[in-house]
Amino acid sequence: MGPDNSPAVTGFVLALSGLGLLLFLAGFSAPLAVVLGVLAVVYARKGRRKLATGETNMHKGLADAGFWLGVTTVVLSLLAAAGWIAFFLTVDNLDFEELEENQNDPDGVRAALGLAALLARGVAGLS
Repeated sequence: MGPDNSPAVTGFVLALSGLGLLLFLAGFSAPLAVVLGVLAVVYARKGRRKLATGETNMHKGLADAGFWLGVTTVVLSLLAAAGWIAFFLTVDNLDFEELEENQNDPDGVRAALGLAALLARGVAGLS
């Protein structure tokens, strides 16, 4: 059977935990998910290194999955953090009196277009 490859298992579990937190909490856990993703990549690489040196032949799939899920977790966490920052900066600039004036619009089309324009302006301001 051979020696165990606990870094591969640890990397996989960390990656799944980070990705699960990120998705379950709609991106609000992005800072914690980034840390978990980076740790997942580090541990999964240790597991892959143990496989490459012939130290063990166990959990190759977990090492590979932990590495790629860790990378995915980091990327999605950074995107989620950037999205929430853009959202909160845009909401801070909203003119709610103007949106209230558009309440006579039965379909809310003008209000929705106004909100979309404000969001676009806020996102463009971040670039």
